[in-house]
Amino acid sequence: MPVTSTYGESRTSAIRWLSDVGAEVPLELRARLQATPFATKVPLVMGAINSLTITLVAAYRLNSSLLVGFAILECLLLAVRLRLTRRYDKPADPLFAMGLVWAALQAATIWVIVLSGDLVSMIIVLGTSLAVIGGIVARNFATPRYAFAQVMIIDLTFKTAFLFSHPSFMPLIFVQAVLFAAYNLSILKQHRQMALKALKAEIVSREQAVIDPLTQLLNRRGLAEEADRLAKKHPSLVLFYIDLDGFKNVNDRLGHAAGDSLLQEVGLRLKELFGAQAAVSRLGGDEFLILGSFVGDDEIRACGARIIHSLSVPYSIEGNSLALIGASVGAAKWSECSGTLESCMAAADGALYRVKSNGKGRALLAAPSVRTDDEARDTASVAA
Repeated sequence: MPVTSTYGESRTSAIRWLSDVGAEVPLELRARLQATPFATKVPLVMGAINSLTITLVAAYRLNSSLLVGFAILECLLLAVRLRLTRRYDKPADPLFAMGLVWAALQAATIWVIVLSGDLVSMIIVLGTSLAVIGGIVARNFATPRYAFAQVMIIDLTFKTAFLFSHPSFMPLIFVQAVLFAAYNLSILKQHRQMALKALKAEIVSREQAVIDPLTQLLNRRGLAEEADRLAKKHPSLVLFYIDLDGFKNVNDRLGHAAGDSLLQEVGLRLKELFGAQAAVSRLGGDEFLILGSFVGDDEIRACGARIIHSLSVPYSIEGNSLALIGASVGAAKWSECSGTLESCMAAADGALYRVKSNGKGRALLAAPSVRTDDEARDTASVAA
């Protein structure tokens, strides 16, 4: 169910209740589900054309100026609804309100036609009403209360108008109204559950594609996506390339399970260290990447020192073993690396290589490409 645009949260309590998609729905899905009724403009246009045609035919048969007025209102309402669908990131209250107004306009048209007693017009409007209700259920199922309200406005209006002329049918109409409402509720529920299942599967699939399964950090693909987003907002991005010192010894001494636990703890420490300030990624093995906005060499130097200090604190593995590792860090400025993740990784990896070749346990900021390697700046030095 593709939804390419979302709208802001409803401000009025009535619309917020009406457009609610369910408390059990994950937050990241709510905006997408609430935007579903307005995801494309084609159904709005086709629905208006259908209603306009029926209204004008009935107006001609009944010689009704009132129905002509309804047809004009239909055109104006369509123009308003189409304009409102362009207001992305704005509160969705007007969209839902206009949807209810549209349903009320359909109901008013039905009321006039049914009370007219013209059998042909009544049959046409009955068939059209059922088609409209089917379209509402198929399109607006993600917001079941909103869809059900539209359905009931249309259906109950037809039944009420019919009873004015044929009150003897009251028991039958009552039973049919209850059954029809229950049927539509069940269909709405089924469609909504299917949509939720599909969207959740989409999220899981996406997370599996961008998340490292062991540490739950971003993998390389996930970092690439995050880099594209961050590069548009922050001109002072810095990439830290981290390699754990002594990890292989711990892995060999305590086993792979302990090694995995250690990597998970490293990931937790890095996430706690940076929070939402930076994107943290596991590249593979015992290599990690951090991408964030850091202004000036002093801040980069301090950040490198914090990384090394945090990762050098002893680890308790499975509650009964202590492990001690260190970290070496290479850093590179995004603006000095052609503005791509690959070039930034290469520069940071080069700085990391120089650290590993000269004693480990330090952080080094890669020099700009116009400089020589001898001009690289040592940004932090911490004992391994």
